[in-house]
Amino acid sequence: MELYLRNNYLLIDTKNKYASNLSNDEFAHLLYKIFEFKKADDPEPRHEEDESNIEALEVQHYQSLIHRNFNHIFRRKLEYYDPERQNEKSGHFDTQEVGIMDFLAIDQNKDLVVIELKRESTDRTLGQILRYMGWVNKNLCKKDQKIKGLIIAESKDNRLEYALTVTPNVTFRRMKLNVEIEGSTS
Repeated sequence: MELYLRNNYLLIDTKNKYASNLSNDEFAHLLYKIFEFKKADDPEPRHEEDESNIEALEVQHYQSLIHRNFNHIFRRKLEYYDPERQNEKSGHFDTQEVGIMDFLAIDQNKDLVVIELKRESTDRTLGQILRYMGWVNKNLCKKDQKIKGLIIAESKDNRLEYALTVTPNVTFRRMKLNVEIEGSTS
């Protein structure tokens, strides 16, 4: 405990001497940027050299792939909320108030589904999708319409796993990419 208090005193003293114009929160973010602390539950970096693994694409590539194959991927169980508006933006739905959703869909029960796409999802992803769901609930839902959330990502951390246990209207689906090339290569 003594070591903890001493270290906190030293941090506060350093902040007051060299960064007094920053709030404690801003100073903490600065330290994390400078020293790049690794959290215990951060996913390990991938060092695989296995030829069967494909290097992960950026989220915007996934967005484009899913948009182009939306009906096939979701087996026509989902469709865009506003196809005309969303098709010209690769599926995105701009709330113009709380951000741009990756996808906004309607399921077979006519319930609205907010879809958030990530490479690695955390509990912050849940906060983001809940914000979008709240906006949709307030601005787009009809009287008996439900709102659901779907997080699609390559991986999730344990914080998200715990958070999802108490948010039954949000589900997680793991994303995998398979590429096959037919025919001869010669």
